[in-house]
Amino acid sequence: MIAMQSNGGKSTEEQQYSNSLIMQFTETTDPFYIRPLLSIDRAWAADLVSLYFGSPCVVSRGILHESGLMPGLVAEREGKRVGLLQYNIKEKQCEVVTLIAVRRRRGIGHRLVKALFPIAHAADCERLWAVTTINNRPAREFFQSLGWQQVAVRRRLSPVWWEFPKNDATSEFEIEYELLFDETGVKYLW
Repeated sequence: MIAMQSNGGKSTEEQQYSNSLIMQFTETTDPFYIRPLLSIDRAWAADLVSLYFGSPCVVSRGILHESGLMPGLVAEREGKRVGLLQYNIKEKQCEVVTLIAVRRRRGIGHRLVKALFPIAHAADCERLWAVTTINNRPAREFFQSLGWQQVAVRRRLSPVWWEFPKNDATSEFEIEYELLFDETGVKYLW
């Protein structure tokens, strides 16, 4: 369901997004909105990524992504931010770089990924993809549950100065998942 929000008392940036369509999900027991990541969310996003990943930077396929610079989507419930998805679009591909649901198993991650579809389609992306570590079972099960296909398992590459935890050999391996778009831009509907 798509909804409009009023823009009373908001900054110029917030007004800009308030005047555009925002996704509202009310079919769950936990209704929430999905909106673009705003500059006022940047510190929160960096803190959240640091909490879940140990740093405000994330490495996938040897590329260092700074969470403070990436575009993203925020899930918001009753005025509180409950989820974050950050992405990188390059060469007709859209990578899900970070996906964090503050409360799991509430449909937040699912809806954040679904809200990314029109963004990726508008950018003419042919593929959505994500990387997780081999020891991140919840993430692996999440992407599989959405119908994403496992396409690679490889040793993680990292910038020379970046070190992975030495006490966890399984985090040295990453799994890549993908979802290919069909000609309409939507692989399947949930």
